[in-house]
Amino acid sequence: MAQGLSHAGSHQPNPPHPFLDRPGPRTESLRMTIQNKLVAARRMRSEEELQEVMTSGSVKRIQATCKRAELAGVPQASIDAALAVAEQLGTADGQEAGTPGDGNIAGVAGAERDSGLVRARRLRAEQELMEAAKSFSAKQVEAACKRAEIAGVARANIDAAREVVQKLLAAEGMHADTQAVVAEDVRTEPGNPEVA
Repeated sequence: MAQGLSHAGSHQPNPPHPFLDRPGPRTESLRMTIQNKLVAARRMRSEEELQEVMTSGSVKRIQATCKRAELAGVPQASIDAALAVAEQLGTADGQEAGTPGDGNIAGVAGAERDSGLVRARRLRAEQELMEAAKSFSAKQVEAACKRAEIAGVARANIDAAREVVQKLLAAEGMHADTQAVVAEDVRTEPGNPEVA
């Protein structure tokens, strides 16, 4: 199993998973658990992002983050608090806004552009993480976790995906143990020509 995780970059199709490919209530339950954890992790990340953006001083960023937080299921009270901050900034914006001559505008625009690129990378890594978790491939999930860490995805999301990997490995281990026991029973069965 550990050898398989070291080849995270390979693009070979996943072989059918002996435990997770069988239809049944346990498989469906595991899939629902994974989705629920990823949704909860996304909500937690949105809450964190909402808290961070309130100190940014950018009305547009706060409003955009509020929209994403609403879609992620963040409590309305948190969203309302952030919108109140944006409203206060908007009214004070006329008094404290930089003018083209004060040299502050270029720095702010560059910072917002950089943060937009970082945010786009983080969102893409988050999407890859969710897709990898849906694939039920331990190699893909582990590779996506590494990329997500580099991109700055919330620790809760990465931990949820790693938990999926642990469950997959445990399920594969149970399946391998069962196969070993069956193989041993067949070899030691009386009348088996392999028994010496």
